[in-house]
Amino acid sequence: MSEKSCGIVYISTGKRFVEESLRSIKQLKSLNPNIKVALFADYLPNDDNTDHEILIEKPYFSIKDKMMCLGQSPFHFNLFTDSDTYFVEDPSVLFSIFDRFEFACSHAPMRVKYDRKNVPEWFPEVNGGLLCYSLSPKTQSFLQLWKSLYESDEIEFANDKGKWPDGLREQPTLREALFKSELSLYILPPEYNFRTILPQYAGSKIKMFHGRMKNIEKFAERTNRKCVPRIISSDKKSGRFFVLYKNSSKNKFFQRLFS
Repeated sequence: MSEKSCGIVYISTGKRFVEESLRSIKQLKSLNPNIKVALFADYLPNDDNTDHEILIEKPYFSIKDKMMCLGQSPFHFNLFTDSDTYFVEDPSVLFSIFDRFEFACSHAPMRVKYDRKNVPEWFPEVNGGLLCYSLSPKTQSFLQLWKSLYESDEIEFANDKGKWPDGLREQPTLREALFKSELSLYILPPEYNFRTILPQYAGSKIKMFHGRMKNIEKFAERTNRKCVPRIISSDKKSGRFFVLYKNSSKNKFFQRLFS
C-alpha cells in the first residue's frame, strides 16, 4: 500500500447518534491511540478523541448524509463504521486490503434481498456498517450511483410504501450499486462486522461487534472467551444472549446462556 493517508470515518446526525459515535471512537482509540478518526456531524462536539470534525452544513438526517459524506473524507484509504459499533481489536490491519482491492465489506447476516433489476440472487446484500474504500475515481462514481438509486427508491417509497414493508433501506441500493460498479470488491468474514441483532456464526475471534446491546462489554468478553466455531444469538432488550458451542471430542453442541 502507498503512503497515502489512512483513517476511520464516522458519519452521524442528531445528538443521540453523534454521542453514540463518540463512545465507539473512545473505545477504538483505547486500542490504538494513533489511529486517525474523522467525524462528520451536524454539530461539532470538539471531542479529544477525534482528529477531524467536519460539519455537515445541510444534513438530510437520513442515510443520504452517509452517501454524501463518504466521498469527502480527509483520508485516501478509509474504514467507514456505523455509530453503534464496538471494537475489541485494532482495525488498522484492514488497511492492507488496499494492496489488492478498492472496496471491502461483509455480507448482511441473513443475505436479505429485495428484488433489484439485473442483480442476480448470487450477489446478495452486504451490510453498510463497515465499508472499506479508497477514494479512487471508481469509488466516487459508485457513491454517486448509490445515492442516485436511493433517491429513486425514495420517490417510489413516497408513492407506494407497501412495496417496502420494513421501510426504506440502504442495503438494496448498496447491493445494486456495487454490482453495477467497476470496483474490485472483497467480502470480509463476519468476525469483522458481527451484527448482534440476528443469530450468527463465528469461527474465530470477533473483532468488531455491531449493534445496540445494553451490555456490549460483557457480550464481547463472553462471546470471545472461547474462539471456537460457535453460533451466537442475542436479545438486545433483555441483554441476554446464547452461545452454541461445538464439542469437538463428542461431536455435539452445547449451549451457554448469559445475561
